[in-house]
Amino acid sequence: MIKEQLIAARALVAAGWTQRFFVTKRPLTHDDEVADSVITLPEDETLSYGTGEYCYCTVGAVICSAGMQPMQAAVSGHPIMDELARYLTDERDANPYMLLTEWNDTPGRTQAEVLALFDKAIAAC
Repeated sequence: MIKEQLIAARALVAAGWTQRFFVTKRPLTHDDEVADSVITLPEDETLSYGTGEYCYCTVGAVICSAGMQPMQAAVSGHPIMDELARYLTDERDANPYMLLTEWNDTPGRTQAEVLALFDKAIAAC
């Protein structure tokens, strides 16, 4: 089940990747203006956008592929985030949600690096 969700999340990132927000209408980097590109959701709504229509950050892709609510992911996490985060740190106390968010949003980060992280996790499953 985790491998399938990793593959689904990777497909979303491969179709369009962004920084600073879970989901956007176009790719954004750390310095872009965002006023017309951000998707905002009520706290209780799940992300369920189709591949190719939107751009996803690492965590946004995980949330969407798992059918989670954004606040649920922040509070309770998800095994997919745990799986990805283990390739970024050896610290067992690290918060995977925060770690992946900060890593994804690092200025200079590339879509290729994000896809490589998913590829490592998928290969290990």
